[in-house]
Amino acid sequence: MGDVESCARIQADSWRKAYRDILPEEELAKRGYEQRIDRWKQIIAEGPEQFVYEYNGKIIGFVGVCEPRDDDLGKETLELQGIYFAPEYLGLGFGRETIKFVLNKAKEEGYKRVSLWVFAENGRAKRAYEKCGFRPDGKEKTVAMGRDVLEQRYICEV
Repeated sequence: MGDVESCARIQADSWRKAYRDILPEEELAKRGYEQRIDRWKQIIAEGPEQFVYEYNGKIIGFVGVCEPRDDDLGKETLELQGIYFAPEYLGLGFGRETIKFVLNKAKEEGYKRVSLWVFAENGRAKRAYEKCGFRPDGKEKTVAMGRDVLEQRYICEV
């Protein structure tokens, strides 16, 4: 399985597990493996920048980073756009290690902070981010994903 297929599978599977109690089933079905293949071809060709996590020769997760999409943050911020792991590798420390990689990358490249958006109802992810030094900065937005879902912005100074 190549990078495109691996990342599409990981993202589809992790969305189904992480968001099953947050998003309607119809919304999760629209974001399945087959629907993600073309999007991953585009991501690999055009960005945002992606880093895969390999374990025992197999891609088990990935993280995407980009310039901030929020106008109020400026160029001193790197955005962690998404981090996903195959469900069977959750809770084993790979996510924390990957977040630390992003924070170190940001610091090495001269950024002052890293931002991210997380579903307000995703307690597991919020706890993981907080353990790595992220804190909510008070910014929130509602996104339509089969229903209105509140997202919160988190920031970590590097």
